[in-house]
Amino acid sequence: MVKLIFILICVSVPFMSFAANSDMQASSCAPNGITNIVKEKLSPKKFWVEQSILAENALLYWLTGKGADFDETPMTISNCALKHNNDPIARQECVTYVRGEVDFWRRCGQHAKKMCRLHGGYC
Repeated sequence: MVKLIFILICVSVPFMSFAANSDMQASSCAPNGITNIVKEKLSPKKFWVEQSILAENALLYWLTGKGADFDETPMTISNCALKHNNDPIARQECVTYVRGEVDFWRRCGQHAKKMCRLHGGYC
């Protein structure tokens, strides 16, 4: 269990700055923090257009590794296999983590597009 937590922390640390750019809560894809709640209330169309673009870029990053601002190799499923070639447990944990990120950004992207259209945007 401790090993799993350690590996998840090691895998996720390089991507925390990317996730920190998100204005959405991880669990609900709702606006995150008081500033974003106010931005969403003042200009919902603009807020959800921006979130839709953010989610699309994040999904592209997690699927292909493109669009990242990091110096290190992006963590995609194929890179999990390369990085953890000799450790099948670490490789599976890495793949599970990346799939979770892909699922999160896909779900939040769909939510952001729905909210964008509800507020009159074209997303």
